[in-house]
Amino acid sequence: DDIWITAMVAPGVLRKGGRIRVETPLGTRSVWIDAKAAERGLASVDGEGLPARGKRPKGRLYIRLAAVGPGVADSAALALLRRFAAAWAA
Repeated sequence: DDIWITAMVAPGVLRKGGRIRVETPLGTRSVWIDAKAAERGLASVDGEGLPARGKRPKGRLYIRLAAVGPGVADSAALALLRRFAAAWAA
């Protein structure tokens, strides 16, 4: 009933959490990763696994979080936030 996938995420998401987009069998989903899930390297979303069938309930979607290689930039929103913070501090 459960679906397991691996998502390659920016290193910043693994440190602090954030929103990621993952491809699932049911289409693209936007998932919020909190700091605890990022620390564990595993997130789960209730009800996004296989559909309910008979006495079996809907499954869960489990997402293994793996960091993309070094040198990969964080998201555009995070880069904009860093620029804003640097300008604000100046």
